[in-house]
Amino acid sequence: MKKRFVLLTQVHTQITSSNLQSQGRLDIVLHSIITSLFISHVFREDTTLEIICMGPPLKPRRISISYHKEQTLSKKNLKKIIEIALNKCKSNKELEVHPGVFIKEIDVDSYIEEEFIKNELKYCCILDGYGEHISNYRNKFKEILIYKRDLEDEIVFFLGDHEGISKKLRKSLKKSTNRISLGDKIYFTSQVCTILHYELDSIVFLNGEEKLNQISSISDDGDE
Repeated sequence: MKKRFVLLTQVHTQITSSNLQSQGRLDIVLHSIITSLFISHVFREDTTLEIICMGPPLKPRRISISYHKEQTLSKKNLKKIIEIALNKCKSNKELEVHPGVFIKEIDVDSYIEEEFIKNELKYCCILDGYGEHISNYRNKFKEILIYKRDLEDEIVFFLGDHEGISKKLRKSLKKSTNRISLGDKIYFTSQVCTILHYELDSIVFLNGEEKLNQISSISDDGDE
């Protein structure tokens, strides 16, 4: 079972300054790449991060980052790779600019409609302060991660930047997503990535042994 984080941002579609905050808060994106895709000494092989850049001056771009055995992403070169990706994107044809890093010009509404709403993905979640608390989803996540872990499916989380997700996109996403809240505190986007990973990692860690025991029990019953 894969995890996908979709980060809807106002990052500029062309980087013209070394001041990260002035480029649509590119700093938020860089922090989120680190917390969503990396843990100590390891790249998360089960996770994809999609960054939807909707700032000026060009049409929106989608940057997709996932594990690749030849990947050399690090904290030191993240900004440079994002800049290269944005500068190389010339059309709506997807382009690989670094092992595991792809970019494509998109229409955001069409992307949401085609990729998520029409596909009717079962496990899409949008972070919403008025949604149901994440603790109430733990049994559902457990079912997905432990008992359906071999399915070719994904758990998808939609995140916003410092400006949040626009009302228009939020309305579209509500048609096909579960609204999840982390409580009454407003966390940084990068912190949200960490919290979500911790929730899912904990479910696997605490319940993996349970599944093994159940499988063993079924096997023993069959032998009898």
